[in-house]
Amino acid sequence: MIITPSKISIVFYTTPHSKRARLVQMCQFNEIYHCGIFIEQGDSAFILAADKTHRAKFVPEELYHQKMYNDPDKVIVLGESDINLKHTCDFVATNYRGDTLSMAFWFFIGRYLFKSYVPKSCSILSCQLARICGFKIDDYVLPKDLYKHLLTKKYTKEYSWEEYKENSDANDFNSRTGGCR
Repeated sequence: MIITPSKISIVFYTTPHSKRARLVQMCQFNEIYHCGIFIEQGDSAFILAADKTHRAKFVPEELYHQKMYNDPDKVIVLGESDINLKHTCDFVATNYRGDTLSMAFWFFIGRYLFKSYVPKSCSILSCQLARICGFKIDDYVLPKDLYKHLLTKKYTKEYSWEEYKENSDANDFNSRTGGCR
């Protein structure tokens, strides 16, 4: 079993890069349309990416943001965790493909009539992986709901992407607070 110390954050996107992203913003009356789990290990940084065209996989942060056409707008640091790479890779190996149709069904009908139906979404994936990393986070289907929940946590702090990349306090966050457990 390989345990690796890692810094875990969740990044949120508000600058739409597609028509689908703009539609998500309009339907939920909120600027946040996407989120992802962000893992830093030493000098390496990865984002867990999932799409309807491929299973979930870890992608180097810079490559992911080149393909997304923009950097995230908000970063919430959860804390540090010793990640069991086998458990993380087993989770990622499962076929996790969300699709627009199931999200639209849930948003307009399912959440009112079929309370137990939970579609695959970027925020559900982020919540599940955060739990695997040892953080206590309930499932949230919409990124805006996950964002609101994380802001209420005692040990989380929000940064803009620029602040996060430049600010040594953001990079030292866990040594001062102990993270969000």
